[in-house]
Amino acid sequence: TPASTKVLQHVWNADKTARTSSSTSKVDSAFGVCSITPTKATSIIVVEFNACIHFSAAANAYMQLYFDTASSGYAVVPNIQADNGFCRYTNYNNNMSYTVGWRYDHDHNVTTEINYKVYWSTSSGSNTMSLNYDATYGTLSATEYDVTGDGQ
Repeated sequence: TPASTKVLQHVWNADKTARTSSSTSKVDSAFGVCSITPTKATSIIVVEFNACIHFSAAANAYMQLYFDTASSGYAVVPNIQADNGFCRYTNYNNNMSYTVGWRYDHDHNVTTEINYKVYWSTSSGSNTMSLNYDATYGTLSATEYDVTGDGQ
């Protein structure tokens, strides 16, 4: 990034409500939405997600970042495999918990509101995944960075 890169805005959503799923198809994690309205079409939105996930059985968990602009419906973010997920977490034992985290740099080209959500699935319907396990907080944030170098 250029030396004059600056943060234009930062928004976040924190939640500690436990959610569970055994779905083998991608479903909304119900974690919540992080919404941001970019001030520049040329900026980059850095989206970050952190949470604790628990596995009841040996399986994979797939987590995917989806976005929506202008209420056009949620779709997977660009340049990411839609089938295997944004991130894959593999658990080889029963009853294990992990802190998970990832980030995505979204080159959006819009100045209308963007809404981000986390979707997830498991490789085995006998695995119950728990998000925000044991009442730990998870966060979903979006930070807009001016990468044009003009400092305005």
